[in-house]
This record gives sequence, C-alpha cells and structure tokens, in this order.
Amino acid sequence: FIIYALLFSPQHLLYSQNVMEIKSPSTITQQVELLKSRDLLIENEYEAKNFLKHVNYYTLSGYLYAFKEGENFKRGITMSKIEFIYQCDKRFKNIILYAIDEAEQNLKTKVPSAVGATEGTERIKCIGK
Repeated sequence: FIIYALLFSPQHLLYSQNVMEIKSPSTITQQVELLKSRDLLIENEYEAKNFLKHVNYYTLSGYLYAFKEGENFKRGITMSKIEFIYQCDKRFKNIILYAIDEAEQNLKTKVPSAVGATEGTERIKCIGK
C-alpha cells in the first residue's frame, strides 16, 4: 500500500512535515546580496559574481558553514578568503587524485608481473578474460 500511495498518490507528500520545501532558484546577483545581508564581506562584487557562475551556491555553502554564527557569518570573513579556501581544497583534491592514479598504475604493472612470476603466463591469460 505504501508503494502504491507513493507512486499513484504523491499529493499527500505535500502535507507531510518530513518533506522539504523546494526553493525557487535565485540569480547570481540575489546570491551575492544574500551573502552580503548575512555579513559576508565582499570586496569585489564582479569577482564574487564570476566565482558564483563557476561554483554553485550549494557547493560554496559547504565552505561557508565553518564561518557561520547562527544565520550570519563571523566578523571579518571575506569572500576572497572563502575563494582561497575553495581553491586550496580543489588543489588538494587534485594532488590526492594524482597520487591515487599513480598507485593504480603501479598496481596494474606490478600485480600481473608478480602473478606471472608465481603462477605462470597461463594464469595471467585467465585473469585477463
């Protein structure tokens, strides 16, 4: 019955307290104004808008979370500081991905060699199928 209700009678979900309200999209300008209204210091509005064109507000909010006090930001927090933290995180992720790729390539090279040395080439052909 529950599956039937979800599939064929979704209007009851509108009255549930557990369902989040869908927010209407806001423009980049509105997003900048919202950040300013919450005491985020925006030194260069053009750069802030350009940043938000490439990094969506939802992603940015993860970096903003540590600097919030209630609904507003801690005193002295700037958009350029948030952008710097985002860029550092992005570089760190790239370093980690590079290291993972290097480890993967090493394993792809060394594992077949080790298996071939102990099991013979017939075993490697079987693994490759």
